[in-house]
Amino acid sequence: MLSTIESAGSIVADSARAILETMSMEPWSHVVSVNPWEDGIFQRRMQFIYEIDSKAVAVTKFTATYGDTRIDLTCSAGFDVYPRLIPVFDGIAVTSPFEEVVG
Repeated sequence: MLSTIESAGSIVADSARAILETMSMEPWSHVVSVNPWEDGIFQRRMQFIYEIDSKAVAVTKFTATYGDTRIDLTCSAGFDVYPRLIPVFDGIAVTSPFEEVVG
């Protein structure tokens, strides 16, 4: 899922906000990693898990800051297939033509 919201002012602030948003998910969530990302338009890559309908979901979320806009690309899958999909998610973040989004 691709989404845009108003930026908090920098990639550091936007990344911190994305972490806080993730940590507030109900009934629970756990941030596994947050790392700089230098491929494509995105600048941070966060991996986390959360629960929905009594099932755990694994997520890779890429975040970028451009001017006054924060761009998030969120890719999720069940635990059974997530490890195999990590390279696919990374490839989407690197190769998707998001130039029209960031102008």
